[in-house]
Amino acid sequence: MQSYLILSLSRVLHLIHQMERGLAPWVQWFWYTPLSGKLRLVILQLALVLPAFLTLGCGTILPVEKLPVENRVDLPGGGSITALAPASLSRSLVATQRVQGRDGDRQFVLLCQLEVDEQRLAMVATTPMGSTLFSIIYSGDTLVTDVSPLLPTQFQPKYVLIDFQLVFWPLDVLNASLSREGLKVVENPIGQRRFVQRNGEVLIEINYSTRDPWRGLIELENRVWGYSYTIETVALEPLP
Repeated sequence: MQSYLILSLSRVLHLIHQMERGLAPWVQWFWYTPLSGKLRLVILQLALVLPAFLTLGCGTILPVEKLPVENRVDLPGGGSITALAPASLSRSLVATQRVQGRDGDRQFVLLCQLEVDEQRLAMVATTPMGSTLFSIIYSGDTLVTDVSPLLPTQFQPKYVLIDFQLVFWPLDVLNASLSREGLKVVENPIGQRRFVQRNGEVLIEINYSTRDPWRGLIELENRVWGYSYTIETVALEPLP
């Protein structure tokens, strides 16, 4: 395995304890205060926009350009997975999710605020104590990511985006794209288990506690890069 391709999510989560000094009380308020979907959306948009500006000594504010990154993940042994257009989810929503990674006997938690509509997918991830880990903005054509300097340079948020789509996107939409790469997603009859396969080999296994992936607990095991985590949607609201 070529380790430079990806820093496993469990390794990213292992860094949480090194970030606890960078507290952001407003982020804690954001996660735990009941807010409407529209208000969460406004705050999320501000959180994505404000870090893209730099205040100079003269008081002038200039944008800091973030260069797009490739929206494809190449798999060891052949094949690749390309992030799908946000519109292909066929729904618009705002969600708050808790992601718990497992690394031996240790457990780690990060919080993700998500917005998806026909035009874009946006995600901001923080530690429970408020340290921002990374953000993603994806239009379907352009993928722009921002990673905390506290994280190693090997970490690439596009892997999180790919995992997220494998979990939540419709089966037929996924297979229409993956089939071109010799990959497929197989689902059990009741729709509570998914297997991403290549020539019969299971690369990724996903288990759902309910038939609705947006409710209940989800377990993902990525056998390619050797990490696993759970996803729980703690707040969900449709967008008009």
